Amino acid sequence: KLDMVIRSQYYRSIYPLSSDSQHWTSGYEIGLTNGFMITRSIIKERLDIFSSLTSGPVYSPKMPDRQAEGINFSNEISIGIGFHISDQVQVEMFPSFRHLSNAMIKAPNRGINNTMLSIGANVKL
Repeated sequence: KLDMVIRSQYYRSIYPLSSDSQHWTSGYEIGLTNGFMITRSIIKERLDIFSSLTSGPVYSPKMPDRQAEGINFSNEISIGIGFHISDQVQVEMFPSFRHLSNAMIKAPNRGINNTMLSIGANVKL
């Protein structure tokens, strides 16, 4: 099944201040991405596997020195599993790969690639 998805995001992260730094700091970002999700039921009405491709703006008040703070764009591909807890709500767990950059709006813009493990809820509207 192919669905359109809209994801609100809140991520916490820990990262080095620069590529040669021994000092680490923490940060967060919030955003709203949209895209597509392909879902296949494994156990009818209980367990699904899915793959999604999403893109959209995120706000990051602190970033490593290779990337400008403020508005960036998140492009993410993920594969995961979803457990239905009701007809409308599904709890998801998914690893993903993401590229974050600001589309040359502001320097520096060397981009950040990362892998993540996310846990969230999918609510059908």
